[in-house]
Amino acid sequence: MNRTGAYVVFLIFVLLATGILRGQNIKLGAEYGFDTYFGDTKKPDGVRESKSAFPYFDDYVFYCGLIGPEQSLDISYAGVKAEFFLPGNRLGIAAGLRVSKYASVFDSDRDYFLWQVRQEGVETDYVRVRAVRQESCYLGVPLEIRFFPNNRELPFQHYFKLGAIFNRRLQTENRIDFPDDAMSRYADSVRDGIEAPANFNARLYPAFGFKIGGFRVGAGRFPWINVEAHFPGIMLASGASSFIKSYSNSGIGLQFSVQVPLGKNAPIGSK
Repeated sequence: MNRTGAYVVFLIFVLLATGILRGQNIKLGAEYGFDTYFGDTKKPDGVRESKSAFPYFDDYVFYCGLIGPEQSLDISYAGVKAEFFLPGNRLGIAAGLRVSKYASVFDSDRDYFLWQVRQEGVETDYVRVRAVRQESCYLGVPLEIRFFPNNRELPFQHYFKLGAIFNRRLQTENRIDFPDDAMSRYADSVRDGIEAPANFNARLYPAFGFKIGGFRVGAGRFPWINVEAHFPGIMLASGASSFIKSYSNSGIGLQFSVQVPLGKNAPIGSK
């Protein structure tokens, strides 16, 4: 864990300890979710493709697939977070730590496309590439505000949320898939032509969800199970994938989480 992550963990720990000692209504939870974003294709300089959607109309050297105008970015994540409820216990503010995997696949509409690996004078070498799969690991800090419209505790209850995540890239791996194993010796040459993703990125995700279950006042305590849909997800900056130039469309996603009470155990709507 880098220094920023350590500071965040320490700050959350201090806030939790202070809140418990002061008797605040706090929920500690674990989350898992996934999102998909869509954007305009960004082609590396070494890519050579068909000139049209009908490769047999092209010259022999370009008898290969056509790269589509749009790419997708799949995000899966897991994390922990603490939610502090304000007086009335209908408005919660949450923060935590989240580990995310960003995955994108760069391929064509046929078995392969061409990638230039060397050029000297009039001589140019190409390799056939079936696909490039890029996976990046990010450590992030989610910040969320959640509101329960109903003013009393219910076993099945809807809510609205506005969330944001601020990420720091830890590592990236580019996997090259060749149609011919003999081409695998050029994998490093292909990787050298792929621009690294941005070190930082951020997203906004409005959400609508349901809380299932509830807390009993007293000794019996049961967890909340939360299921929510994210739409429209907004990528605040480009660069999360080496193959997406800009995010022209909204993202969509789902999140599942489980929460248990810490400190004061007050139902929704209580004073």
